[in-house]
Amino acid sequence: MNTQMEKQPVTRKQKHDRHPVDGYFAKVFRVIRGALMTFTIAKGAEASASIAYYTLFSLFPLLLTFVAVGSFFVDQSVVEQELIIFLPNVIPVSQDFILANIKQIFDLRGTVSILALLGLVWSSMAVFSTLIRNINAAWPDAAPHSFIRMRLWSLAIISAMALLLIISSFSLTFKNVAANFGLAIDYSQVGAFFSSTFFTKIFPNLIRAAIFFSLYYWVPQINVKKMAALTGAVVAAFVWQLITYLFNAYLGSGLAQYEIVYGSLGKIVALLAWIYFSGWIILFGAHLTSSMDRHTQN
Repeated sequence: MNTQMEKQPVTRKQKHDRHPVDGYFAKVFRVIRGALMTFTIAKGAEASASIAYYTLFSLFPLLLTFVAVGSFFVDQSVVEQELIIFLPNVIPVSQDFILANIKQIFDLRGTVSILALLGLVWSSMAVFSTLIRNINAAWPDAAPHSFIRMRLWSLAIISAMALLLIISSFSLTFKNVAANFGLAIDYSQVGAFFSSTFFTKIFPNLIRAAIFFSLYYWVPQINVKKMAALTGAVVAAFVWQLITYLFNAYLGSGLAQYEIVYGSLGKIVALLAWIYFSGWIILFGAHLTSSMDRHTQN
């Protein structure tokens, strides 16, 4: 009597143990595929375009808000000077267009009242509300943000940006604050640190990754794994830096002839294109985080 060996099914764990490399790349593939699927379903490309649209209308009210708030602590001219120095690190394209308009606004505007300041803050919230809503949409099971909660998140982001402005220009800001209070302080060593290569080159990238982590971890109305948020933030920060470098290289190569097609609007078009790519990267980073979150559940 012949006995037949029954074939035992190979479990997923056994496959993973047998081919760990294949299992790893298969998981990476599933994560990326899941991110692309949810990004497409959530219309991430259209959302990036809306972020670029609202950024254009929120940019200058936001800058005026920084000047108005900063002038309560130091001289207004100091705030304007620091903002002009800080802005190219945040928006590395169309800098001459932005700076020229900022200087013109500074020259023409008068004193900002409290009521006008509230209006500026409210106007500058539009882009952040759009960003928050679309980051939350990367998690299909996440509850939508309420109107009040979304505005509070927008205000928190504006406050964080103001804090980064103060930190990035700490040496000059510290000097002027100390002078206003009549303090004689030797800040040469502090100023040397804040002008070092670490602070000017490496620190902005760390801050950018920290901002992305905060957006991916705290903004969604659902529990997010820290490792997934951290991985998504690092990937988004790296890709953002790479795309910004390549975009600047493209603009500087002479291949981009926006002025020929758009005339005097060429610089605005270049700015909108960069904001669109930035929004695309930030939102896809959120969907990548969401996909990692789903595929690493125990």
